[in-house]
Amino acid sequence: MPPLIQSGMPLLPELLNSPTAWKTADTSRSSTTTLAADPDLTVPVIAGATYMLSAYIAHTYDAACDFKFSWSGPAGATMTNWQADWRTTDGTEISGAFAAIGSVVPITSGSGTLSQPLWAHGVLIIGGTAGTFALTWAQNTSSANAAIVRAGSTLRLERVA
Repeated sequence: MPPLIQSGMPLLPELLNSPTAWKTADTSRSSTTTLAADPDLTVPVIAGATYMLSAYIAHTYDAACDFKFSWSGPAGATMTNWQADWRTTDGTEISGAFAAIGSVVPITSGSGTLSQPLWAHGVLIIGGTAGTFALTWAQNTSSANAAIVRAGSTLRLERVA
């Protein structure tokens, strides 16, 4: 298989395909534990591509609702041994490795309101179907108190193959 980009070839977006999503406004979710794609942190992916994932997710929630997140991608997409890091209300750093693209990560505050970022990184492999890759999230426990993903959150994929 020839290299993806060869000498003299124009650097077109469809060849580079290293999409980045930047959240410009907060998104709130109340009274739902059903994971749904974030309206801003969604990017297009190419069939057969491999990407390095890097995400910074600023979020706020309280002990009544807490927070959970996962990823979604086109059929056949895989993401094994991806990593997420966040802090608890007392400042303890938590780090976890997850086995699948659809692994759901619950984050709880124990008490009070938590407004801190989480970071995620890993390798995303797209099978034979192009589509979209997205952060999916919801409340961990249904509550009228909103869980919020904040403006300034980012999702970046860097195509490596």
